[in-house]
Amino acid sequence: MKLSEFAIHKPISTVMIAISVVVMGFISLFRLPLEYLPSLTLPRIFVSVNYPSSSPEEIERFITRPIEEILGTMSGIEGISSSSSGSSARIGMEFAMDADMDLVGVHIRDRLDQVRADLPADVDRIDIRSFDTEDFPVLEYSLTWLGENERELVNLYNQTILPRLQRLEGVASVELEGLRQKDLLVEVDQKALTAYKLDFRTINRALNGNNINISAGYVTEGGKRLAVRSMGEFETIDQIRDLPIRPNLALGDIANVTYDYPETRSFERLDGRASLTLEVQKAST
Repeated sequence: MKLSEFAIHKPISTVMIAISVVVMGFISLFRLPLEYLPSLTLPRIFVSVNYPSSSPEEIERFITRPIEEILGTMSGIEGISSSSSGSSARIGMEFAMDADMDLVGVHIRDRLDQVRADLPADVDRIDIRSFDTEDFPVLEYSLTWLGENERELVNLYNQTILPRLQRLEGVASVELEGLRQKDLLVEVDQKALTAYKLDFRTINRALNGNNINISAGYVTEGGKRLAVRSMGEFETIDQIRDLPIRPNLALGDIANVTYDYPETRSFERLDGRASLTLEVQKAST
């Protein structure tokens, strides 16, 4: 029976169905949730590897290609792309919309473990990120202050602004971006580096290898077994300057070591004054 014939021969049923649809639409109009930036996970995963002080050719040969080849053996990939720069490699993969991204993430970690031995030894971290709208802030504010002391704004933020925002319903986290922080700066003299036939990786290995706390085993005393640790982290700038690179050669002989603010490469302004960005992320519910 066609729809028109059904409507003619059964008018009461047709009217009841129409009224039901209108009632359901009226109820849904007021009960359907309205959400800004709803939770949405796209079937894309990005693998990033930081490897500073290198060249795009080396990154492509030793990092990008091995990772891209091993990830290309996964099933369900609809597209894969990669890019190499002087300091990092980035590989992006796209899957079908019905793919289980949690399971895909497990398979990607398994593939990366297989190729880890083929990557340079000083690659210390591989980041895996998926595209999820919950990672983006729902609100952003620019903050500026009239005084010249930035710490005054930081204290106001930590003591007043942050606690009040965190108490609001639906707020998951609040972060302050753009705040300048002091870093350990090692400015190497290129001429001294060439004269002593050294490279940056030797300096990196010396810093990383001497700035650690390791277990030294156990000691039994008085019927008790005590764990012993060797505390080897740097505590002062002078310890870093006196770090031996070679016999009779310290780091301070070939580099200027300071603890200061790094060179500013980006600026944020509000009404002509320096500003910071306040990001608010919502709760997942």
